Amino acid sequence: MALSTAAETSAIFDGLNAVAQAGMTMAVSLGVWVAYRQLHIWKEQDIVKKKADIAEELLAASMEISDKLRGLRTPFDDIPE
Repeated sequence: MALSTAAETSAIFDGLNAVAQAGMTMAVSLGVWVAYRQLHIWKEQDIVKKKADIAEELLAASMEISDKLRGLRTPFDDIPE
């Protein structure tokens, strides 16, 4: 009878150990997936930020060129007919 109880107890602990390992595997998998998604989101945000910075620089350069071209015009261009 004592062997039967010890075997049952051992089987219960083995089952709990298997459940704990499965839970740990799921938790680690979830953590890796979340980290992957966050990295992907961060990369997308970085690309958008770089595009916005480039667009801002292009706008500033075009405004500067436009101002210089206005200064090159003759003063007679503004005289109404």
